[in-house]
Amino acid sequence: MIPLVRWLVPTYDRDPATGEPQILGDSWRSFSSQCANCRRLRLNLACEAFGGPIPEEILRGDHDHREPFEGDDGKLYDPLARGERPNLSWVEPKS
Repeated sequence: MIPLVRWLVPTYDRDPATGEPQILGDSWRSFSSQCANCRRLRLNLACEAFGGPIPEEILRGDHDHREPFEGDDGKLYDPLARGERPNLSWVEPKS
């Protein structure tokens, strides 16, 4: 089991007129410290590897994403370097 962190996580949606992300509000979430320290983390607890939401098994810390997980296209946990921050951009869905 991967340890969890508790962060205040902003929730975003796309503005219907411009398509730009807009903040809807914040909520406290507990999730995998592995996700919190991965350079694939994106807005709304999404992941570049999955092209959308992080699967619950990974988010809860039940699956170590240094090992493959269905739908990750071989993109595993990629730790941030010391002092590096994740690129919290909008994740684009897989085509």
